[in-house]
Amino acid sequence: MSHMGEEQLWWDKLSGRTRATLLADPRGKVPAELVPEVVAAGGLVTGAYWVGVERTVDGLELPESYRTFVERLALGIPGL
Repeated sequence: MSHMGEEQLWWDKLSGRTRATLLADPRGKVPAELVPEVVAAGGLVTGAYWVGVERTVDGLELPESYRTFVERLALGIPGL
């Protein structure tokens, strides 16, 4: 399976609300309330979370390949 195929399988499992949020800012931080869904769908998030310092996981990002995939969708680039 191609790398973009993995991202497509992940994308297909996300809710419409999560897709809309990610499309609005493909290179932005993943909101804390969406992290469980993104991970459950098979995606990854990267970043740092310091127990006892932060109360949320805001600030986590999708890996570069996933950000590129979402960015291409947001821009309407065909061939995904």
